[in-house]
Amino acid sequence: MAETSGGSEKAFFTNADKTSEVFHVQFNPKEFKLDEKAAWKDSGEHENARPLLTYEKGEPTKVGMDLIFDTTDTGENCYDTYVKKLRAFLSTSVDVKDPENDVAKRPPYLTFTWGAFNFDCVVESVATTFLMFKADGTPLRAKVSLGLKERQRGDLGGFGNASVTLSAMGSMFSGPPDSASTTTVKEGDTATSIAAETGGDPRDISAANGWKDPMNPPVGETAVIPGDPKLAQVLAQQKLSQQEGNWAEDEPFDPFAEIVEALTQGGEDLASAFDDPGELGVSVTSQSESA
Repeated sequence: MAETSGGSEKAFFTNADKTSEVFHVQFNPKEFKLDEKAAWKDSGEHENARPLLTYEKGEPTKVGMDLIFDTTDTGENCYDTYVKKLRAFLSTSVDVKDPENDVAKRPPYLTFTWGAFNFDCVVESVATTFLMFKADGTPLRAKVSLGLKERQRGDLGGFGNASVTLSAMGSMFSGPPDSASTTTVKEGDTATSIAAETGGDPRDISAANGWKDPMNPPVGETAVIPGDPKLAQVLAQQKLSQQEGNWAEDEPFDPFAEIVEALTQGGEDLASAFDDPGELGVSVTSQSESA
């Protein structure tokens, strides 16, 4: 089978947690899809001549490609020789310790390299279609549709002088569009375990997402991982201002109720909700005065 397009230099994956582990593709992909998005929020203000948009966060870049593996020349099992090794990148094989020395597991971090293109990522999906078999059912050819998700911002052309400015309740943050990333909260996650996986700070993560109980964040929620404490503070104050204006009186559960109550009473009781007011990135004094 002739090599597909892309030149003679084969693309490969390097296990970032175990750099001696390298997987070379058999044939370079014919097509390579790079998907990038940014989240913009519609303004709630009325009677504007044009819609107002506020930049919220950048979303992880995604890469998609189809890889062909073929062992008709050797008669080897195509699954065992190639596909199984790719699927191993989805296995939770890496032990991670959080600041409290609790051990969690995750799949390995990877770097995908093809020529000058380097992409720090994780494998998000592996979909395999077997195309040819021996008489005994041994697979000889397979097409693998591979989905990769960015784990940290690499050099994909840069951002130039682009910046994002956010402000709330007297605080302001200005920085590049990649100042925050996102992750999906899974069953059993805590702010600490998410911080260990993403490299963030558990207090900043709790503050930015408005979690009343950092030990039990909402499962399935897309959590913001701020890369700067100042950004976490602004996001926390945005959450606070939204909740103060939008919670209905008959709402059964308000995650910011204790904080808002403490602030309206002069900040005296804020420590009852959190040991350290700074954990939320919210200045009690400035909040009370602004109220």
